[in-house]
Parts: sequence; C-alpha cells; structure tokens
Amino acid sequence: MVLSSILLLPLNVLSILVPFVLDVFLASVGCYKNLADKMKTDLDSSIVEADSLISVIVPAYREVDSAVRAIRHARAVADDASNIEFVVAAADDETFDKLVIHYNKNDNNNDNNNNNMSSVSLVKSQCGRSAALNAGARNARGEVLLFLHADCLLPSRWDMEARRSLRKRSTIAGAFSFDVDCEGLDPPTGLEGMKEMARIRSKYLQLPYGDQALFISRCRFWSLRGFPDMPLMEDYALVTSLRRICLHETLRCWNPMRIDILQAKTKCSVRRWRSKGVATVTLVNQVACCASFHSLYAPQDRGDHVLLLLDQPSHVVRPVLW
Repeated sequence: MVLSSILLLPLNVLSILVPFVLDVFLASVGCYKNLADKMKTDLDSSIVEADSLISVIVPAYREVDSAVRAIRHARAVADDASNIEFVVAAADDETFDKLVIHYNKNDNNNDNNNNNMSSVSLVKSQCGRSAALNAGARNARGEVLLFLHADCLLPSRWDMEARRSLRKRSTIAGAFSFDVDCEGLDPPTGLEGMKEMARIRSKYLQLPYGDQALFISRCRFWSLRGFPDMPLMEDYALVTSLRRICLHETLRCWNPMRIDILQAKTKCSVRRWRSKGVATVTLVNQVACCASFHSLYAPQDRGDHVLLLLDQPSHVVRPVLW
C-alpha cells in the first residue's frame, strides 16, 4: 500500500497541484476577467439571510435507500428543519417510481409526528449526475442550494453553518470537510492518507469535491449556468470556475474571495473504497481529473453547452411530505 501511495503521488501532483499553479498564474495576468465579470453584480449584491430557505438537491440513480437515509439524517440533525426543502432528482424511471411509492407509502408514518417538517420534491431528470443536479436546481425554491450525494451524511446543524458561511462577504461558495463513514468496521488500508490528501486539497488548494456537500447561493450558481454537461467530474469543473473567480478577485481586484471549507464534516459511505480499494479509487479519480484538463483549459466559454440542458423540461411531483 505504501508503494501504491508513492506511485500515485506524481499523478496527484499533476491532477491537483499543477492546475492550481496554472490558475494562479492565469488569474494574475487577468485571463479570468470575463469569467469574474459574469458574477460581478452578484458578488456585490447577493445576500443570504439568516432564515433563507435551503434547497438540498440529492441526485439519485438506483440509490433509493441511500437517498432516503441521507434525507432522513439531514432533517434529523438540522438546526431548523422547517426552513429546508429536499429535491430528489432521479436519473432513471425505476428510481423515480420507487421514490414516489416510498414517499406516498410513508406519508403518514411516525416520522411525521414531529414539528420539524420539510418537504420532499421528486424530479425526473435525464441520465447523468450533472443533468440530475441541474434539474434539481431548476426546480428548487431556496435562495441557498446545497448539493448532497445520496451516499453522504451531513453534520449536525449543517443548515445554520451553511447560511452563516454564505453571509460572509468573502465567501463565494462553501463546502464541508471530508470524512468517511466506516459503519463501525475497521477502515480500509490507506484511508487515513486519502482523507489527509482531501483536507489539503480542500483547505489549501480550494478544491472541494461533490461528496463534501457543496453549497452556493442560487443566483451565483446560475450566473455560471449550473453544472457543465459532463459525464464525470462536473463538481470539479464547477469548483474550478469558482476558484478562478476567487483568484481573479484576490490577485487583480484586491477583493479577497474564497470557497469556505467548514470544519464540520460530511461522512461519505465507505463502500467504494472497501469494495475497490483506496489505491484503485484514488487512481480512477486522478485519471478523471487529468482527462478533464481539455474542457477546463479550452478557450471556449465553459458553460455554453449547458444551455441546451437547461431548456429541456423535467417532470416534477411537488411537494410530498414524508
């Protein structure tokens, strides 16, 4: 395992550190001015109130049980669950039908016997996680959008933490720190090293991934036209755009901006690393990062191709109380 980690180190440097250094250089010479100008009005005027509605968007593809568990947990540990809505975006008919059956069947179960009620909306989207995330965001009502993977659990009082973070003028978006839910079992070999790499990547290189529950104001999200239409690494591409804006504002305009990485941790299911191995999963992630270099550094405007996606209708069921 130590040998695997050593062999993966150059790939980690190539896929994470090199883009950061390149972005710093390009931002310092003004290459990201057009990207920052798209969001300039929002940077100056967007305000998240202390009681702003949060829309939690959960993409689901054959993960009904995981999505239901993530929503139940998020509601249970929220500071004020009455000011939250959940939008589950199902990327296939089978998942959508099972979710409809589940929430209709459980509409009057014992979980409804509390005062912290929040609605669950079901959205049918096209295949692909980026399509599901954008479909959920289009049908969300909240001023704050939080993107939660179905296999991740939010920390205690996450809603208060997210609002507090976005109320800072220096925060363009935010995410939680990364952790893994080992479900009471011994962690796979190499997991602690991978978690430390995730901490460094997020905190110092401003590159949180989607399994850290990214959150952002609605208008800032749509000023970037949502997630790009990519088969993989849509979160990496969006966060890279946000990081470029932060670098431009900090280096060129003396207006420090950052992606706020909170100390509270999301817990991601250990199943990927346990079934495939930490080294294999890390290798796949880094290869995917390297493969996305062309789309990240191509001269065309990132996001133009998302316009086709945004014009396509989705089928919505609103709202279903659990």
